Amino acid sequence: DFAAYALGADVSNETDFNPTTVAADDDTIGEDKGLEVSAAAHRADTSPRIGDAESFRTEGDTEEAPKSPVTPPVAATPAPAQPSCTQDVWACNDWSACSASGLQSRACSKISDCAGVETPMPSASRSCQATPDAALQGPRISLIALPSAVLTQGDAVAMRFVIEPRGVDMGIKHLSFLVQSSTAGAVAISPTSASSIRRTGDGTNIPGGARINGGAACLGNSGTPCVLDVGFDGEQDIAGGTSRSFDLVLNVNGALVAGDSIQVSLRGDSADTGTGPLQQVGGAWDYRVGGGGDAFVWSDLSGSPHNDTVGGSSDWFNGFELKGLPSDPQTRSK
Repeated sequence: DFAAYALGADVSNETDFNPTTVAADDDTIGEDKGLEVSAAAHRADTSPRIGDAESFRTEGDTEEAPKSPVTPPVAATPAPAQPSCTQDVWACNDWSACSASGLQSRACSKISDCAGVETPMPSASRSCQATPDAALQGPRISLIALPSAVLTQGDAVAMRFVIEPRGVDMGIKHLSFLVQSSTAGAVAISPTSASSIRRTGDGTNIPGGARINGGAACLGNSGTPCVLDVGFDGEQDIAGGTSRSFDLVLNVNGALVAGDSIQVSLRGDSADTGTGPLQQVGGAWDYRVGGGGDAFVWSDLSGSPHNDTVGGSSDWFNGFELKGLPSDPQTRSK
């Protein structure tokens, strides 16, 4: 065994080893086992050279047991693919201000369409606590000075006024005027073309219809005021926070003498007919809400959807308690 090759005292454990032992000569274990031994022997001298592990093996040593083959990892089964979406995505604007009719509205649009899914659009309208007095949300009417106060024959601006929404956008569908004249002769007063109304500065009247005195002649010497009803083919929209001025253009036909005059004022409504869709009993000049002869017909555009067709959206009002109605008269004199 290994002890048979020791020089000097037997080395039976690590503590018996003396690193200062005299170096082995050629006929010692260094020669027999092919080890290199230095002049000053120490523990490293008994270590085999790199690659010489086989020469250090002694009798009774056995071959190293073969290693078991390495089993490659089994790939995991991928999970079923999950759908990339489960519903459509909608985006909505902020709710509008609460209208006088107690409604708020908003616009919604689909920004992501999920295939195979039909997600309903969010609600585009909802109830809200309306202002008790519709007039607080309604427009304000005021007068502007006429371009001339002199009464002449032919077409002339008989009234100039401004409509200003307060807080909400609005549309106008119908206006009514009171025409009071005083002439010595039989001077006839009549509407001009279309609605007889034009935006201030425009050269043509707004499409629509106009009727004075129920279709009969309005004579200046009759002593009876005449009602002029005006309707627009398309509502006249005015954005909240802005204003728009209009001119009423009438035709004066007949001989005028000094002292002749006409006075025109905007009519208001004495009773609140509530909200509802537009109605039409007469012609293009005749729009109303409550079935009566409403004088000033307007909308806060709160319907979803809103429209200005007869029997359409129920967001129309009359002119009850609107600020500035009835208006003061404007006068032209000869």
